[in-house]
Formats: sequence, C-alpha cells, structure tokens
Amino acid sequence: PLLLIQVQDLRVTEDEMKLILQMYRHETIDSRDVMEAREAEYRAWAHVQSLKSSLDEHNLELRVKTAIESEARSQQKLAAAEAEIAEMRHKLDDSKRLTSNLVLLIESVL
Repeated sequence: PLLLIQVQDLRVTEDEMKLILQMYRHETIDSRDVMEAREAEYRAWAHVQSLKSSLDEHNLELRVKTAIESEARSQQKLAAAEAEIAEMRHKLDDSKRLTSNLVLLIESVL
C-alpha cells in the first residue's frame, strides 16, 4: 500500500510536470508569436515610413516642377512686356520726330 501510494503520487507529479511542460511550450509558442507579430508590425511601420518619405519627396518634386513652370511663364510674360515697352518707345520716338518735323514745317510756313 505504501508503495502504491508513492507510485500514485509519482504519477500525479508526472502529470503535473507534463501539464507544466505543456504550459511552458504553449507560452514559448505564444511568446514567439508575439515576437513575430512585433517584428511584422515594425516592418510594416518601416514600410509606411518609407512610403511617406517617398510621397513627401514626390510632392516636393511636383512643387519644384510647378515653381519652375511658373517661373518660365513669368519670364515669358516679362519678355513680352519688355518687347511691348520697346515697341511703345519706338512709336513714341517716331511721334516725337513727326511732331518735331510738323513744328518745323509750321514754323517755315509761318
């Protein structure tokens, strides 16, 4: 009977040990799953940051392109305005010459 009780106690202890081992293995698997999930989350976060950086760079490139195009249009308008000013100066000079000639003509007639 005493030996039977010891064997029975050993079996209970063995079952408890098996249960503890099973729990430990499960916990280890859970920890591994958590670590893998964290690593996946970090990789996803890094990918998102990379995409944000690419988007910011793309937006900056678009703004620079828009600014360059705007500057080109402004330069064209400036060139057109300067050409118009030069043409008006030429017409003004012609008018001054014509006025001067008319004044001389009138003076010579009088």
